[in-house]
Amino acid sequence: MRDRCRVAIEASAYELVEEPETFPAPKKSGLFGGIRGDLQSRTRDRKRTHAYYLRPGRLKVTPKWLANLGEMSRRMTGVAVFLVVDESNQLLVDSCKTSGVGLLRLTDVDEFELLVEPLGHKALEASKAFQAALDSSRRALETKLDRQLTIIAGQFGDLAELTQGMNEAQQARYAADLERRERAWREWADQLSVMLDEAAASRKSADIQAIDELIEEGPRGVV
Repeated sequence: MRDRCRVAIEASAYELVEEPETFPAPKKSGLFGGIRGDLQSRTRDRKRTHAYYLRPGRLKVTPKWLANLGEMSRRMTGVAVFLVVDESNQLLVDSCKTSGVGLLRLTDVDEFELLVEPLGHKALEASKAFQAALDSSRRALETKLDRQLTIIAGQFGDLAELTQGMNEAQQARYAADLERRERAWREWADQLSVMLDEAAASRKSADIQAIDELIEEGPRGVV
């Protein structure tokens, strides 16, 4: 893969760096280590270096250590971090977008296909804020569903006491109503979970805000 990537770099608008250098973490960043990559290239004006980390085969998500290097690069000037793969999937693309690491796919003709641009620091912070909001919405949905299912389960457990004095038909209707409520809460949660998955793909904060309102409201017609 290394030789094929060298061909891809030489076919691009960048210069292959024959003797890669290590870019140490800024002293005031609180980060450790440095950026080097398996291969490097630089722009013709030599103001920007690309560090390529080659990972052949199937990779599910961006490795945490590489995401840390991506974060390091945004505190530095003149260096960008790229993950290079020969196979890609949507989860890997999404994780690179979230972490801010650039993603390149090495094609069959030994060229780079740009799948994800490396994020700048401001863009990365916005992405992290979105992810935090998304995670908060998921927790709120799960908490509300668990609370309601616990209440309904308790009512099922106290069914004999709650229906005391009712005839059989009334008891059956009461039990059926509990089943209906449980089913409605589960279906509502499933629908909102799908909406959150779609919002994760769209990366639109407005979608999260709309879902938060639906979580607060709960399923319509269900007490």
